[in-house]
Formats: sequence, structure tokens, C-alpha cells
Amino acid sequence: MNKVRGESQWPMFSDPGGAGVNAQRRAWRAFYKTYWAIVPLMDGDLQRHANMDLAKYNALLHTHLAGPEGIRMKDMAKNASLSTSGITALVDRLERQGLMQRNPDPDDRRATRITLTDEGRERARQAAHIHIASIEDHFASRLAESEAISLAETLERIESDIHPTRDNVPGRHS
Repeated sequence: MNKVRGESQWPMFSDPGGAGVNAQRRAWRAFYKTYWAIVPLMDGDLQRHANMDLAKYNALLHTHLAGPEGIRMKDMAKNASLSTSGITALVDRLERQGLMQRNPDPDDRRATRITLTDEGRERARQAAHIHIASIEDHFASRLAESEAISLAETLERIESDIHPTRDNVPGRHS
């Protein structure tokens, strides 16, 4: 059995017919590598300046965006791309830190809604300023206006194609 050496022998990185990487796979690879290069930088900024990681910030953000009635646990799990057990553990930690609270869902006795405490709202507000600066430093400052518009339109179209019934809220996955 041949050992695979170098990216050029992997189907992801080259065209099986030998024509090289096609534009769509090149775009995917660039998106993927860029995402995984930027996310740790943004996480580090939040940890250094807001004493929270990106997962906690996203949980606070999605809870804030849900409004005063809060967000259901299963919806938070979907928005944060976490399993039910993962979101439960995260909410447990945020609740112990006094940033969130669980409330019964008035529309469904089986469900729980999560809301921010006053301290949670304040910490989310402070972290948002750091997060926005981090987006600017590590991503937005590297795009011309026309590139940003084109990239946003393309990614929004792809998300809409994948999830046509979701509300494609700008900033939902920030």
C-alpha cells in the first residue's frame, strides 16, 4: 500500500485528473484554514481582556439576542454548535458564575429558558467591545469594502441554501 506524502496526493488538495485544485475546493480550503487561524486569536483576546473564552461569550451573546424572554436550551445548543450535554455544562458554569439563570418556559413545562443576570448583561456588553475589536484586528481590517460585501453575500447565500428555514440573522455566529 502506498504511503500518502504531501498535500498534492490527497483528493482534497488536487484534482484526481491531475489538473490541480479546482476553485471551489481552493475556496473551501482557504475558508477553513482562515477560520481555524482566526478563532484561536479571537478566543485569546477574550480570555486576556474579558476573562472568558469564545464559547462563554457566544452563549452570553445568543442569550442577549434572544431578548428578555431568554432562549431555550435546545436553541442555544443549535446556535452555539454544541451538544445538549455541552450546552448544559456551559450554562451550569455560567449560572455558578452568576451570569445566567434558568427559568421555566411559560409555553412548555418541559423546557427551560436561559436569561442573563444583570452581571451577565454587563459582562456580555464589555466582552462585545473586545470581540468587535478582535474581529476588526484579525479579519475585517484585511478586507476591502468590496471584498467584504462579496464574501458576506456569498457566505449568506451558502448558509441560506443549507438552512432555508432558519432566520439568517446577521451576526448570529459571531
